[in-house]
Amino acid sequence: MEKQKTKKRVSLLIELLNSFTEKEIEKFAPLVSCTYFNTDQYVSRLFGIIKEKIWRRKTYDAAMQYEVYAQVFGKRPASAHVLSKEEKTLLNAKTSLLTRLVETFLRLEALEKKPSCKTALLQDELLDRKQFLLFNRNTKKDKKQADKQGVQDIDYHNHYYKIEEGFLNYLYESGQMTTTNNLAELNYHLDIHYLLNKLNFYLTKISIRGASEQQPNQGISMMAILELAKLPAYAEHPLIQIYLAIIQMMKDRGQESYEKTLNLLKRYRAIISKKDRTDFYNIATVFCTREIVKGNLIYNRKLFELYQVMHEQGFQRESGLNDISNLKNLVTVSCRVGEFDWAKEMIENYRTSIEQPVRSSVCHFNLGAIAFYQNDYKAAISHFIRVDKVNLTYDINCRIMLLKSHYETDIEYDERTMQIFRSAEKFMHDNKSLHATYKKGYKNFIRLLINLYRVRHRATKISLDRLREKLEQVEFISDKHWLVEKMKELG
Repeated sequence: MEKQKTKKRVSLLIELLNSFTEKEIEKFAPLVSCTYFNTDQYVSRLFGIIKEKIWRRKTYDAAMQYEVYAQVFGKRPASAHVLSKEEKTLLNAKTSLLTRLVETFLRLEALEKKPSCKTALLQDELLDRKQFLLFNRNTKKDKKQADKQGVQDIDYHNHYYKIEEGFLNYLYESGQMTTTNNLAELNYHLDIHYLLNKLNFYLTKISIRGASEQQPNQGISMMAILELAKLPAYAEHPLIQIYLAIIQMMKDRGQESYEKTLNLLKRYRAIISKKDRTDFYNIATVFCTREIVKGNLIYNRKLFELYQVMHEQGFQRESGLNDISNLKNLVTVSCRVGEFDWAKEMIENYRTSIEQPVRSSVCHFNLGAIAFYQNDYKAAISHFIRVDKVNLTYDINCRIMLLKSHYETDIEYDERTMQIFRSAEKFMHDNKSLHATYKKGYKNFIRLLINLYRVRHRATKISLDRLREKLEQVEFISDKHWLVEKMKELG
Protein backbone atom coordinates (compact mmCIF):
# COMPACT_ATOMS: atom_id res chain seq x y z
CA MET A 1 0.00 0.00 0.00
CA GLU A 2 2.85 2.40 0.91
CA LYS A 3 4.53 1.69 -2.42
CA GLN A 4 1.33 2.45 -4.33
CA LYS A 5 0.77 5.72 -2.44
CA THR A 6 4.36 6.82 -3.08
CA LYS A 7 4.11 6.06 -6.78
CA LYS A 8 0.81 7.90 -7.10
CA ARG A 9 2.02 11.01 -5.24
CA VAL A 10 5.21 11.27 -7.26
CA SER A 11 3.57 10.60 -10.61
CA LEU A 12 0.96 13.32 -10.02
CA LEU A 13 3.65 15.97 -9.58
CA ILE A 14 5.68 14.83 -12.59
CA GLU A 15 2.57 14.51 -14.74
CA LEU A 16 1.50 18.03 -13.76
CA LEU A 17 4.90 19.55 -14.49
CA ASN A 18 5.06 17.68 -17.81
CA SER A 19 1.95 19.62 -18.86
CA PHE A 20 3.91 22.88 -18.54
CA THR A 21 5.37 24.66 -21.53
CA GLU A 22 8.97 25.89 -21.42
CA LYS A 23 7.69 29.41 -20.83
CA GLU A 24 5.59 28.25 -17.88
CA ILE A 25 8.53 26.36 -16.36
CA GLU A 26 10.64 29.50 -16.58
CA LYS A 27 7.87 31.59 -14.99
CA PHE A 28 7.41 29.03 -12.20
CA ALA A 29 11.11 28.97 -11.23
CA PRO A 30 11.15 32.45 -9.58
CA LEU A 31 8.10 31.52 -7.52
CA VAL A 32 9.94 28.50 -6.08
CA SER A 33 12.93 30.65 -5.15
CA CYS A 34 10.80 33.47 -3.66
CA THR A 35 10.80 33.32 0.15
CA TYR A 36 7.24 34.68 0.26
CA PHE A 37 6.07 31.38 -1.22
CA ASN A 38 8.83 28.96 -0.24
CA THR A 39 11.49 28.90 2.49
CA ASP A 40 12.50 25.26 2.11
CA GLN A 41 15.85 24.87 0.32
CA TYR A 42 15.20 21.16 -0.27
CA VAL A 43 12.06 21.96 -2.22
CA SER A 44 14.07 24.38 -4.36
CA ARG A 45 16.68 21.70 -4.99
CA LEU A 46 13.99 19.16 -5.85
CA PHE A 47 12.49 21.45 -8.49
CA GLY A 48 15.93 22.16 -9.97
CA ILE A 49 16.66 18.45 -10.34
CA ILE A 50 13.24 17.70 -11.82
CA LYS A 51 13.63 20.56 -14.30
CA GLU A 52 17.10 19.40 -15.34
CA LYS A 53 16.74 15.61 -15.41
CA ILE A 54 13.10 14.53 -15.25
CA TRP A 55 10.84 17.16 -16.86
CA ARG A 56 9.26 15.96 -20.12
CA ARG A 57 10.38 12.38 -19.49
CA LYS A 58 7.82 9.60 -19.14
CA THR A 59 9.33 7.67 -16.21
CA TYR A 60 10.23 8.49 -12.62
CA ASP A 61 10.99 5.03 -11.27
CA ALA A 62 12.57 3.84 -8.00
CA ALA A 63 16.09 4.17 -9.38
CA MET A 64 15.50 7.79 -10.37
CA GLN A 65 13.94 8.56 -6.99
CA TYR A 66 17.06 7.12 -5.36
CA GLU A 67 19.25 9.52 -7.38
CA VAL A 68 16.94 12.47 -6.70
CA TYR A 69 17.03 11.79 -2.95
CA ALA A 70 20.85 11.72 -2.97
CA GLN A 71 21.07 15.04 -4.82
CA VAL A 72 18.32 16.81 -2.87
CA PHE A 73 19.59 15.91 0.57
CA GLY A 74 23.30 15.64 -0.26
CA LYS A 75 23.75 12.11 0.98
CA ARG A 76 23.36 8.62 -0.37
CA PRO A 77 20.41 6.58 0.92
CA ALA A 78 21.24 3.98 3.53
CA SER A 79 20.40 1.01 1.30
CA ALA A 80 21.89 0.70 -2.17
CA HIS A 81 19.40 1.76 -4.86
CA VAL A 82 16.39 1.43 -2.54
CA LEU A 83 14.84 4.10 -0.35
CA SER A 84 13.88 3.15 3.18
CA LYS A 85 10.44 3.93 4.56
CA GLU A 86 11.77 7.01 6.37
CA GLU A 87 13.61 8.22 3.26
CA LYS A 88 10.50 7.79 1.12
CA THR A 89 8.48 9.73 3.69
CA LEU A 90 10.98 12.59 3.65
CA LEU A 91 11.10 12.74 -0.16
CA ASN A 92 7.32 12.57 -0.34
CA ALA A 93 7.03 15.47 2.10
CA LYS A 94 9.17 17.69 -0.15
CA THR A 95 7.31 16.45 -3.19
CA SER A 96 4.00 17.45 -1.58
CA LEU A 97 5.33 20.92 -0.78
CA LEU A 98 6.47 21.34 -4.39
CA THR A 99 3.07 20.16 -5.61
CA ARG A 100 1.38 22.83 -3.47
CA LEU A 101 3.68 25.45 -5.02
CA VAL A 102 2.70 24.28 -8.51
CA GLU A 103 -0.97 24.59 -7.54
CA THR A 104 -0.33 28.11 -6.22
CA PHE A 105 1.32 29.02 -9.51
CA LEU A 106 -1.64 27.68 -11.47
CA ARG A 107 -4.05 29.69 -9.32
CA LEU A 108 -2.07 32.86 -9.99
CA GLU A 109 -1.98 32.13 -13.72
CA ALA A 110 -5.72 31.44 -13.73
CA LEU A 111 -6.38 34.67 -11.83
CA GLU A 112 -4.74 36.64 -14.62
CA LYS A 113 -7.23 35.09 -17.05
CA LYS A 114 -10.24 35.90 -14.84
CA PRO A 115 -10.61 39.68 -14.44
CA SER A 116 -13.90 39.26 -12.57
CA CYS A 117 -12.21 37.21 -9.84
CA LYS A 118 -9.39 39.74 -9.49
CA THR A 119 -11.91 42.58 -9.28
CA ALA A 120 -14.04 40.90 -6.60
CA LEU A 121 -11.08 39.94 -4.42
CA LEU A 122 -9.46 43.39 -4.52
CA GLN A 123 -12.77 45.23 -4.06
CA ASP A 124 -13.53 43.27 -0.88
CA GLU A 125 -10.10 43.98 0.57
CA LEU A 126 -10.25 47.71 -0.23
CA LEU A 127 -13.75 48.06 1.27
CA ASP A 128 -12.74 46.17 4.41
CA ARG A 129 -9.90 48.68 4.81
CA LYS A 130 -12.17 51.67 4.00
CA GLN A 131 -9.92 52.65 1.08
CA PHE A 132 -12.69 54.34 -0.89
CA LEU A 133 -10.55 56.57 -3.11
CA LEU A 134 -8.48 53.65 -4.36
CA PHE A 135 -11.66 51.58 -4.69
CA ASN A 136 -13.21 54.17 -7.02
CA ARG A 137 -10.04 54.47 -9.05
CA ASN A 138 -9.91 50.70 -9.57
CA THR A 139 -13.62 50.53 -10.39
CA LYS A 140 -13.20 53.08 -13.20
CA LYS A 141 -10.12 51.25 -14.43
CA ASP A 142 -11.92 47.86 -14.43
CA LYS A 143 -14.87 49.27 -16.41
CA LYS A 144 -12.54 50.87 -18.93
CA GLN A 145 -10.64 47.60 -19.45
CA ALA A 146 -13.86 45.58 -19.77
CA ASP A 147 -15.28 47.96 -22.40
CA LYS A 148 -11.97 48.16 -24.26
CA GLN A 149 -12.16 44.44 -25.15
CA GLY A 150 -15.26 45.08 -27.25
CA VAL A 151 -16.89 41.69 -26.60
CA GLN A 152 -20.02 41.05 -24.57
CA ASP A 153 -19.68 37.40 -23.63
CA ILE A 154 -20.48 35.54 -20.41
CA ASP A 155 -17.18 36.61 -18.82
CA TYR A 156 -17.83 40.25 -19.72
CA HIS A 157 -21.20 40.30 -17.96
CA ASN A 158 -19.85 38.35 -15.00
CA HIS A 159 -17.04 40.90 -14.70
CA TYR A 160 -19.47 43.82 -14.90
CA TYR A 161 -21.77 42.16 -12.36
CA LYS A 162 -18.84 41.86 -9.93
CA ILE A 163 -17.94 45.52 -10.53
CA GLU A 164 -21.52 46.67 -9.90
CA GLU A 165 -21.92 44.38 -6.89
CA GLY A 166 -18.77 45.82 -5.36
CA PHE A 167 -19.94 49.37 -6.14
CA LEU A 168 -23.25 48.70 -4.39
CA ASN A 169 -21.32 47.54 -1.33
CA TYR A 170 -19.24 50.71 -1.57
CA LEU A 171 -22.38 52.88 -1.59
CA TYR A 172 -23.57 51.09 1.53
CA GLU A 173 -20.20 51.30 3.32
CA SER A 174 -19.79 54.99 2.47
CA GLY A 175 -23.34 55.90 3.52
CA GLN A 176 -24.58 56.92 0.05
CA MET A 177 -27.35 54.33 -0.44
CA THR A 178 -30.07 56.81 0.46
CA THR A 179 -29.14 59.21 -2.33
CA THR A 180 -28.09 56.92 -5.18
CA ASN A 181 -27.84 53.28 -6.24
CA ASN A 182 -26.85 51.11 -9.22
CA LEU A 183 -29.52 48.43 -8.88
CA ALA A 184 -30.66 48.71 -12.51
CA GLU A 185 -27.12 48.13 -13.87
CA LEU A 186 -26.50 45.34 -11.38
CA ASN A 187 -29.76 43.60 -12.27
CA TYR A 188 -29.13 43.89 -16.03
CA HIS A 189 -25.71 42.25 -15.94
CA LEU A 190 -26.93 39.61 -13.49
CA ASP A 191 -29.83 38.72 -15.80
CA ILE A 192 -27.68 38.61 -18.95
CA HIS A 193 -25.03 36.50 -17.23
CA TYR A 194 -27.70 34.10 -15.97
CA LEU A 195 -29.46 33.93 -19.35
CA LEU A 196 -26.26 33.23 -21.28
CA ASN A 197 -25.26 30.47 -18.88
CA LYS A 198 -28.68 28.82 -19.07
CA LEU A 199 -28.81 29.07 -22.86
CA ASN A 200 -25.30 27.66 -23.12
CA PHE A 201 -26.29 24.76 -20.85
CA TYR A 202 -29.42 24.06 -22.88
CA LEU A 203 -27.47 24.18 -26.13
CA THR A 204 -25.05 21.63 -24.69
CA LYS A 205 -28.00 19.34 -23.88
CA ILE A 206 -29.37 19.70 -27.40
CA SER A 207 -25.96 19.03 -28.95
CA ILE A 208 -25.46 15.85 -26.90
CA ARG A 209 -28.99 14.57 -27.44
CA GLY A 210 -28.84 15.55 -31.10
CA ALA A 211 -26.38 12.74 -31.82
CA SER A 212 -29.12 10.27 -30.93
CA GLU A 213 -31.86 12.34 -32.58
CA GLN A 214 -33.64 12.76 -29.21
CA GLN A 215 -34.97 16.14 -28.22
CA PRO A 216 -34.29 17.11 -24.60
CA ASN A 217 -37.18 17.82 -22.29
CA GLN A 218 -37.32 21.61 -21.95
CA GLY A 219 -39.03 21.64 -18.57
CA ILE A 220 -40.92 24.56 -17.09
CA SER A 221 -37.76 26.46 -16.05
CA MET A 222 -36.21 26.30 -19.52
CA MET A 223 -39.45 27.38 -21.18
CA ALA A 224 -39.43 30.41 -18.88
CA ILE A 225 -35.79 31.13 -19.76
CA LEU A 226 -36.53 31.04 -23.49
CA GLU A 227 -39.43 33.44 -23.01
CA LEU A 228 -37.32 35.73 -20.81
CA ALA A 229 -34.63 35.83 -23.52
CA LYS A 230 -37.20 37.20 -25.97
CA LEU A 231 -38.03 40.27 -23.86
CA PRO A 232 -36.99 43.58 -25.51
CA ALA A 233 -34.39 44.30 -22.79
CA TYR A 234 -32.47 41.14 -23.69
CA ALA A 235 -33.54 40.09 -27.20
CA GLU A 236 -31.20 42.56 -28.91
CA HIS A 237 -28.13 41.17 -27.19
CA PRO A 238 -25.89 39.62 -29.92
CA LEU A 239 -25.05 36.43 -28.01
CA ILE A 240 -28.64 35.83 -26.98
CA GLN A 241 -29.72 36.19 -30.60
CA ILE A 242 -27.09 33.68 -31.68
CA TYR A 243 -27.94 31.19 -28.94
CA LEU A 244 -31.63 31.33 -29.83
CA ALA A 245 -30.83 30.90 -33.53
CA ILE A 246 -28.59 27.88 -32.92
CA ILE A 247 -31.14 26.31 -30.57
CA GLN A 248 -33.78 26.74 -33.26
CA MET A 249 -31.41 25.31 -35.88
CA MET A 250 -30.74 22.23 -33.74
CA LYS A 251 -34.45 21.75 -33.15
CA ASP A 252 -35.98 22.15 -36.60
CA ARG A 253 -32.80 21.21 -38.55
CA GLY A 254 -33.85 23.60 -41.28
CA GLN A 255 -31.70 25.34 -43.86
CA GLU A 256 -33.32 28.69 -43.08
CA SER A 257 -32.30 28.43 -39.41
CA TYR A 258 -28.80 27.42 -40.46
CA GLU A 259 -28.43 30.44 -42.74
CA LYS A 260 -29.77 32.76 -40.03
CA THR A 261 -27.16 31.43 -37.60
CA LEU A 262 -24.32 31.98 -40.07
CA ASN A 263 -25.53 35.49 -40.90
CA LEU A 264 -25.63 36.41 -37.20
CA LEU A 265 -22.11 35.07 -36.67
CA LYS A 266 -20.90 37.17 -39.58
CA ARG A 267 -22.76 40.31 -38.46
CA TYR A 268 -21.53 40.18 -34.86
CA ARG A 269 -18.04 38.88 -35.49
CA ALA A 270 -16.35 41.97 -34.01
CA ILE A 271 -18.18 41.79 -30.67
CA ILE A 272 -18.14 38.03 -30.09
CA SER A 273 -15.11 36.54 -28.38
CA LYS A 274 -12.95 34.23 -30.48
CA LYS A 275 -13.66 31.38 -28.08
CA ASP A 276 -17.43 31.78 -28.55
CA ARG A 277 -17.08 32.09 -32.32
CA THR A 278 -14.97 28.94 -32.38
CA ASP A 279 -17.59 27.06 -30.35
CA PHE A 280 -20.45 28.29 -32.54
CA TYR A 281 -18.70 27.42 -35.80
CA ASN A 282 -17.84 23.97 -34.43
CA ILE A 283 -21.52 23.43 -33.65
CA ALA A 284 -22.35 24.49 -37.21
CA THR A 285 -19.85 21.95 -38.62
CA VAL A 286 -21.41 19.20 -36.50
CA PHE A 287 -24.85 20.23 -37.80
CA CYS A 288 -23.66 20.06 -41.42
CA THR A 289 -21.96 16.70 -40.84
CA ARG A 290 -25.13 15.18 -39.40
CA GLU A 291 -27.13 16.44 -42.37
CA ILE A 292 -24.58 14.89 -44.77
CA VAL A 293 -24.75 11.56 -42.90
CA LYS A 294 -28.54 11.63 -43.43
CA GLY A 295 -27.96 12.13 -47.18
CA ASN A 296 -28.52 15.90 -47.42
CA LEU A 297 -25.53 16.46 -49.71
CA ILE A 298 -26.01 20.19 -50.28
CA TYR A 299 -24.29 20.58 -46.92
CA ASN A 300 -20.98 19.35 -48.36
CA ARG A 301 -20.44 22.75 -49.98
CA LYS A 302 -21.74 24.56 -46.88
CA LEU A 303 -19.34 22.60 -44.69
CA PHE A 304 -16.43 23.41 -47.01
CA GLU A 305 -17.27 27.11 -46.80
CA LEU A 306 -17.38 26.83 -43.00
CA TYR A 307 -13.88 25.35 -42.93
CA GLN A 308 -12.63 28.16 -45.15
CA VAL A 309 -13.99 30.73 -42.69
CA MET A 310 -12.54 28.84 -39.72
CA HIS A 311 -9.15 28.67 -41.41
CA GLU A 312 -9.19 32.36 -42.29
CA GLN A 313 -10.08 33.29 -38.70
CA GLY A 314 -7.38 31.05 -37.25
CA PHE A 315 -9.65 28.61 -35.40
CA GLN A 316 -7.93 25.47 -36.70
CA ARG A 317 -4.42 26.53 -35.74
CA GLU A 318 -5.39 27.18 -32.12
CA SER A 319 -7.29 23.94 -31.56
CA GLY A 320 -4.26 21.98 -30.34
CA LEU A 321 -4.68 18.22 -30.57
CA ASN A 322 -7.99 18.75 -32.38
CA ASP A 323 -5.95 19.85 -35.39
CA ILE A 324 -5.76 16.26 -36.66
CA SER A 325 -9.53 15.79 -36.56
CA ASN A 326 -10.18 19.18 -38.09
CA LEU A 327 -7.62 18.51 -40.82
CA LYS A 328 -9.19 15.16 -41.69
CA ASN A 329 -12.67 16.65 -41.91
CA LEU A 330 -11.40 19.66 -43.84
CA VAL A 331 -9.56 17.51 -46.42
CA THR A 332 -12.49 15.11 -46.82
CA VAL A 333 -15.10 17.77 -47.47
CA SER A 334 -12.70 19.68 -49.75
CA CYS A 335 -12.30 16.57 -51.88
CA ARG A 336 -16.03 15.95 -51.97
CA VAL A 337 -16.56 19.34 -53.59
CA GLY A 338 -13.53 19.00 -55.87
CA GLU A 339 -11.22 21.45 -54.06
CA PHE A 340 -8.12 19.19 -54.24
CA ASP A 341 -5.49 21.91 -54.44
CA TRP A 342 -6.85 23.61 -51.33
CA ALA A 343 -6.87 20.27 -49.51
CA LYS A 344 -3.18 19.70 -50.33
CA GLU A 345 -2.38 23.26 -49.27
CA MET A 346 -4.05 22.66 -45.90
CA ILE A 347 -2.05 19.47 -45.27
CA GLU A 348 1.18 21.41 -45.74
CA ASN A 349 -0.18 24.36 -43.77
CA TYR A 350 -0.96 22.27 -40.67
CA ARG A 351 1.79 19.64 -40.99
CA THR A 352 4.13 21.20 -38.42
CA SER A 353 1.32 21.70 -35.88
CA ILE A 354 0.64 17.95 -35.75
CA GLU A 355 2.33 16.07 -32.91
CA GLN A 356 5.44 14.26 -34.08
CA PRO A 357 4.38 10.69 -33.06
CA VAL A 358 1.30 10.76 -35.33
CA ARG A 359 2.40 13.30 -37.96
CA SER A 360 3.40 10.75 -40.61
CA SER A 361 0.20 8.69 -40.21
CA VAL A 362 -2.02 11.78 -40.28
CA CYS A 363 -0.40 13.08 -43.46
CA HIS A 364 -0.51 9.65 -45.19
CA PHE A 365 -4.20 9.30 -44.36
CA ASN A 366 -5.09 12.71 -45.75
CA LEU A 367 -2.94 12.29 -48.87
CA GLY A 368 -4.61 8.92 -49.32
CA ALA A 369 -8.01 10.59 -49.09
CA ILE A 370 -7.06 13.05 -51.82
CA ALA A 371 -5.80 10.20 -54.05
CA PHE A 372 -9.03 8.30 -53.43
CA TYR A 373 -11.27 11.19 -54.43
CA GLN A 374 -9.14 11.68 -57.55
CA ASN A 375 -9.84 8.01 -58.41
CA ASP A 376 -6.20 6.95 -57.94
CA TYR A 377 -7.14 3.98 -55.77
CA LYS A 378 -3.80 2.18 -55.87
CA ALA A 379 -2.05 5.32 -54.60
CA ALA A 380 -4.75 5.66 -51.95
CA ILE A 381 -4.19 2.10 -50.71
CA SER A 382 -0.43 2.75 -50.65
CA HIS A 383 -1.01 5.69 -48.31
CA PHE A 384 -3.68 4.01 -46.16
CA ILE A 385 -1.60 0.92 -45.35
CA ARG A 386 1.10 3.23 -43.95
CA VAL A 387 -1.30 4.73 -41.40
CA ASP A 388 -0.64 3.54 -37.86
CA LYS A 389 -3.07 4.02 -34.97
CA VAL A 390 -3.88 7.71 -34.52
CA ASN A 391 -7.29 7.78 -32.82
CA LEU A 392 -10.71 6.17 -33.21
CA THR A 393 -11.92 8.59 -35.88
CA TYR A 394 -8.86 8.12 -38.07
CA ASP A 395 -8.96 4.36 -37.56
CA ILE A 396 -12.60 4.11 -38.65
CA ASN A 397 -12.23 6.40 -41.64
CA CYS A 398 -9.07 4.67 -42.80
CA ARG A 399 -10.84 1.29 -42.66
CA ILE A 400 -13.85 2.56 -44.59
CA MET A 401 -11.75 4.18 -47.32
CA LEU A 402 -9.63 1.04 -47.63
CA LEU A 403 -12.82 -0.95 -48.19
CA LYS A 404 -13.91 1.45 -50.93
CA SER A 405 -10.46 1.38 -52.54
CA HIS A 406 -10.38 -2.42 -52.63
CA TYR A 407 -13.88 -2.45 -54.10
CA GLU A 408 -12.70 -0.14 -56.88
CA THR A 409 -9.47 -2.01 -57.68
CA ASP A 410 -10.68 -5.64 -57.63
CA ILE A 411 -11.22 -6.85 -61.19
CA GLU A 412 -12.45 -10.24 -59.99
CA TYR A 413 -14.06 -11.55 -56.81
CA ASP A 414 -11.39 -11.94 -54.11
CA GLU A 415 -12.03 -13.74 -50.83
CA ARG A 416 -9.20 -11.74 -49.23
CA THR A 417 -11.18 -8.57 -49.87
CA MET A 418 -14.24 -10.19 -48.31
CA GLN A 419 -12.18 -10.93 -45.21
CA ILE A 420 -11.21 -7.25 -45.04
CA PHE A 421 -14.89 -6.32 -45.31
CA ARG A 422 -15.91 -8.74 -42.53
CA SER A 423 -13.08 -7.62 -40.29
CA ALA A 424 -14.20 -4.00 -40.60
CA GLU A 425 -17.81 -4.98 -39.90
CA LYS A 426 -16.75 -6.83 -36.74
CA PHE A 427 -14.65 -3.88 -35.64
CA MET A 428 -17.67 -1.56 -35.86
CA HIS A 429 -19.91 -4.04 -34.05
CA ASP A 430 -17.48 -4.64 -31.17
CA ASN A 431 -16.35 -1.05 -30.67
CA LYS A 432 -17.86 0.30 -27.47
CA SER A 433 -16.48 3.81 -27.93
CA LEU A 434 -18.52 4.46 -31.06
CA HIS A 435 -21.86 6.23 -30.58
CA ALA A 436 -24.84 4.01 -31.41
CA THR A 437 -26.08 6.22 -34.27
CA TYR A 438 -22.71 6.34 -36.03
CA LYS A 439 -22.11 2.66 -35.36
CA LYS A 440 -25.42 1.85 -37.04
CA GLY A 441 -24.52 4.06 -40.01
CA TYR A 442 -21.13 2.40 -40.55
CA LYS A 443 -22.46 -1.15 -40.08
CA ASN A 444 -25.25 -0.55 -42.56
CA PHE A 445 -22.76 0.82 -45.07
CA ILE A 446 -20.42 -2.18 -44.77
CA ARG A 447 -23.25 -4.72 -45.00
CA LEU A 448 -24.58 -3.08 -48.19
CA LEU A 449 -21.04 -2.79 -49.57
CA ILE A 450 -20.50 -6.53 -49.06
CA ASN A 451 -23.69 -7.31 -50.96
CA LEU A 452 -22.82 -4.80 -53.67
CA TYR A 453 -19.37 -6.39 -54.08
CA ARG A 454 -21.02 -9.80 -54.50
CA VAL A 455 -23.53 -8.44 -57.03
CA ARG A 456 -20.75 -6.82 -59.00
CA HIS A 457 -18.82 -10.09 -59.25
CA ARG A 458 -21.92 -12.29 -59.65
CA ALA A 459 -21.29 -14.07 -56.34
CA THR A 460 -24.82 -13.80 -54.93
CA LYS A 461 -28.46 -14.38 -55.83
CA ILE A 462 -29.44 -10.93 -54.58
CA SER A 463 -30.46 -8.67 -57.45
CA LEU A 464 -29.29 -5.09 -57.90
CA ASP A 465 -32.90 -3.88 -57.66
CA ARG A 466 -33.33 -5.66 -54.33
CA LEU A 467 -30.14 -4.00 -53.08
CA ARG A 468 -31.48 -0.60 -54.08
CA GLU A 469 -34.64 -1.32 -52.07
CA LYS A 470 -32.57 -2.22 -49.02
CA LEU A 471 -30.58 0.99 -49.36
CA GLU A 472 -33.75 3.10 -49.38
CA GLN A 473 -35.09 1.29 -46.31
CA VAL A 474 -32.01 2.08 -44.19
CA GLU A 475 -32.48 5.10 -41.89
CA PHE A 476 -28.83 5.70 -40.96
CA ILE A 477 -25.94 5.07 -43.31
CA SER A 478 -22.47 6.61 -43.39
CA ASP A 479 -22.17 7.27 -47.14
CA LYS A 480 -25.39 6.64 -49.02
CA HIS A 481 -24.37 8.81 -51.96
CA TRP A 482 -21.30 6.67 -52.73
CA LEU A 483 -23.37 3.46 -52.70
CA VAL A 484 -25.97 5.02 -54.97
CA GLU A 485 -23.25 5.99 -57.47
CA LYS A 486 -21.72 2.50 -57.43
CA MET A 487 -25.14 0.95 -58.05
CA LYS A 488 -25.71 3.29 -61.00
CA GLU A 489 -22.42 2.09 -62.49
CA LEU A 490 -23.71 -1.49 -62.43
CA GLY A 491 -26.87 -0.59 -64.35
